[in-house]
Amino acid sequence: MSDSLEREIIGRRPRRSRKLRRIAVSLVGMGLGDRIIFEAPLRVHCRNHPRDYIIAIVDRNTRTEIPQSLRRYFDELWWVSAGDGRRWRSSRMAIARRVRDALIGAGVEELLVPWRRKQFAPSDAYTMKPYNCFQEAECLHEFGIHPRVRVPLSERRWAQQFLRANIPARCQALVSVHVRGVSYGLERNLDAGLVGQVLDALRSQGRFGFVFVGRDDGPPDVSGPDVFSFVGQPWPFERTAAVIRQTHLFVGGESGLIHAAVALGVPAIGIGFVGPHAIPFTTADRYVCFEKGESPQTIMAEVKQFVERLELPLGRERPTWRRSGRRKRVRRR
Repeated sequence: MSDSLEREIIGRRPRRSRKLRRIAVSLVGMGLGDRIIFEAPLRVHCRNHPRDYIIAIVDRNTRTEIPQSLRRYFDELWWVSAGDGRRWRSSRMAIARRVRDALIGAGVEELLVPWRRKQFAPSDAYTMKPYNCFQEAECLHEFGIHPRVRVPLSERRWAQQFLRANIPARCQALVSVHVRGVSYGLERNLDAGLVGQVLDALRSQGRFGFVFVGRDDGPPDVSGPDVFSFVGQPWPFERTAAVIRQTHLFVGGESGLIHAAVALGVPAIGIGFVGPHAIPFTTADRYVCFEKGESPQTIMAEVKQFVERLELPLGRERPTWRRSGRRKRVRRR
């Protein structure tokens, strides 16, 4: 396989783009959580600069998807691929030179690089600007502007029917759970036992159903009553997000799905977070975090307070997640 660059025209604007300022944004090296966080700064940029023609550069060799919430801000997608399955590591590689020539040919004035700046070849024709999406998101967070994830109506209806068919009615509220097997550093590995303690604390508060989602990162050592695993399902991101959206709470570690959950408006319990950029961008009353070494008594007390603060629909005879999405219209005489 040779180095390749393919263009995809999204058509966000009419093709009268010669008078518009053309900028390019690199998504190379960004994980799912990074791209979800990037939605808020990009949304504000498009609102402040509506005439910018935005090109996104994406590495085809990664499995990370582009959420529709982010994709809709771009006018073009450039899918790049390094030959023979090699990773794009240096500006001296042929694919870097090809991207540079394509940027010059497209008349791009500015290249925003949130990650891996050394991969791109510099040029006098455009300005290469390092862009810290985390700092931008933190600044917007102070003004109450948070990332958003939109789920198509068809996927929302599918998730409602799927959960109604696979989750018994005895579960009064649903909790989506994601256990990620991180392999780089013991300090960031998630302790499945800690997840189990959180689930036990939730069981003491009511009849929860626990829906495990995500890719097959390794079988989580978590079991117990009302655990339903859909890990490893070949779902696109929007379908997984639709399932999370139907739940009342999310439990998981440092991954893209917890950023998706809070962007969907789902309260979250974080597991084993470290670092300044691990905490998702949401309000403080809709998020709580437990690190390794937390005592079971502390987890039990904080989970109880968190559930009471959220006012989850526990104790009701009919689960709220089983209600039909449409209400009957009443004709007025």
